[in-house]
Amino acid sequence: MKLYKFANRVHMMLHDEQDIMQNHTLDERSKRIYEQAVLAAIRKDRKRAGRTRLKAAAACLAVLTGATILFHEEATAAIDHIGYSLRVAMGLESDLAQYKEVVHTSVRDGGYIVTLEEAAAAPEKLAVSYTVCREDGRPFSGSQSSFHVDDQLLINGAHVVRNTIYESRFLDTEETIIGGQIVFEITDADLTGVNTYDLKLENDSGTWKFRFEADGSQLCADTKHLALGDRYRLANGVEIILDELSMNALEQRILFHKSGGKDLDLMRYMLTLHAVDEQGRTAEFYMKSTEDGIHYVMQAEKNKGIASDAKTVTVTLQAVEFVKEGPKTENGQIYKGSDPVIVPPVNTTSDGTAVWDLERVRTVVSIS
Repeated sequence: MKLYKFANRVHMMLHDEQDIMQNHTLDERSKRIYEQAVLAAIRKDRKRAGRTRLKAAAACLAVLTGATILFHEEATAAIDHIGYSLRVAMGLESDLAQYKEVVHTSVRDGGYIVTLEEAAAAPEKLAVSYTVCREDGRPFSGSQSSFHVDDQLLINGAHVVRNTIYESRFLDTEETIIGGQIVFEITDADLTGVNTYDLKLENDSGTWKFRFEADGSQLCADTKHLALGDRYRLANGVEIILDELSMNALEQRILFHKSGGKDLDLMRYMLTLHAVDEQGRTAEFYMKSTEDGIHYVMQAEKNKGIASDAKTVTVTLQAVEFVKEGPKTENGQIYKGSDPVIVPPVNTTSDGTAVWDLERVRTVVSIS
């Protein structure tokens, strides 16, 4: 058990090692910093477990990277392969091999090394993964959110309107390496071709600038679309009309619009859509954002999308209404969520569900 914990600190997230330990090469300075962290862990295990356990730990490292050399060289070999893939960061079914750009570029500033790992562009989305460590190899203080960055993104030299979503976590139990993802939702630029991206990350400690290219044409071509048309009526009379399901290796989402009422009438509800396939696997979509002031989006929950081999799904829409609770105070109005209620389709006489035939999906463009 102790050997497993040791290996986990060095190797990071062994449950998906093919995605994390990739064939990347860090610059020599970065390599030395990572090496210090690994060797510190080895020395710690030596003091605690003795020479016999140290040999076993070195052997464990040799197994991890497939070499049979001394543990010091083995640690260096492991450092050479440290990475953080989009698949792991975003909980994707696919590794995006034919869609992603492997950037793996490190920038040092303010005592930190930020490495931009991978990038992938979809029709209206850019996703990147990155890692962060201190130059001296020391652990971070507090949570992974203690290293927060603001971003600036240019596409082909132009500023774009974007919604930015951050997510990060520690990749080792010693809390010396942070792995993160940034998802940019972009509606005022064409991401379907080859674009040059300038990404600047900054905080009080420093500034880290990256330039890379990403081609979204293949992912756009491989995006599958399914026309829907299901209608639902909420308790306040607002109708929800599902327009289209779109699915690709990076994301799954449902585009819908409303009929009747104001935006606020819809915003008082939290909508969740469950889709159960013929094998009993459940996908979950949640209402996320306004697309263009008219259309709205439901996004698949992380690790809860529709399986790629699903043939049909039975769909249920669930609504939680937020109602006023008590009088308005100086801090504003308090709202309380109701119990979830199933909203049955208007245009069927079923038991509150709809069935989608996924074998009817289509692609807009085909690239041979």
